[in-house]
Amino acid sequence: VYSLDGELVLTASDDGTLKLWDPLDGRVVKTFRGHTDVVLTCRYSHSGQQILSTSRDGTARVWNVDGQGETLELKGHRGAVLQGAFSPDDQRVVTGGDDYRTIVWDLATERPMTSLAEQSDRVTAVAFSPSGTRILTGCADHSIKLWDAKTGREVLTLDGHLREITSVTFSPDGRSVLSSSRDGTAIIWPSIDLRTDGSELDVKSLSAATP
Repeated sequence: VYSLDGELVLTASDDGTLKLWDPLDGRVVKTFRGHTDVVLTCRYSHSGQQILSTSRDGTARVWNVDGQGETLELKGHRGAVLQGAFSPDDQRVVTGGDDYRTIVWDLATERPMTSLAEQSDRVTAVAFSPSGTRILTGCADHSIKLWDAKTGREVLTLDGHLREITSVTFSPDGRSVLSSSRDGTAIIWPSIDLRTDGSELDVKSLSAATP
């Protein structure tokens, strides 16, 4: 992924490291070491000052981009941490794992704030809403669930995909959700709390020519 200013590229690697690169000359600017197994994902915080990584070593880590201060190690999953995301205010992180669990972390204490109800398969995608009040999870059982970020209460389940969910994300204004799946489709769901008022969803499906 690119840094927020577009000047550096961040990569996650099978060798257990993250690296910052200068994309103009291919030079390694900084290497982050600490994971003991494959690093699966990496992303910047909204401020651009921190990095979140998830790994097969069962942890997620929060790094300061400048390399100063302590690295936060989030330990609580029983298996690989497959995905992670910062809250809009960068005070919380949500992670999804191989252990069918989703955990919301308080970065000030490095401890879980909420554990969402265990799902029936691996949690392969996570996202905070722009308001920070809702969390989306996508699962290997091809379901998508919406949760109350504070209480951990399940709000609703979205069924439309036929295979494992690969990503979920809110639009910047929070009015739509985009999901993608190994079934070869992406679906745009109208948001506004995903019609918790009971009205009908107007869903648009984007199908690939070759799944």
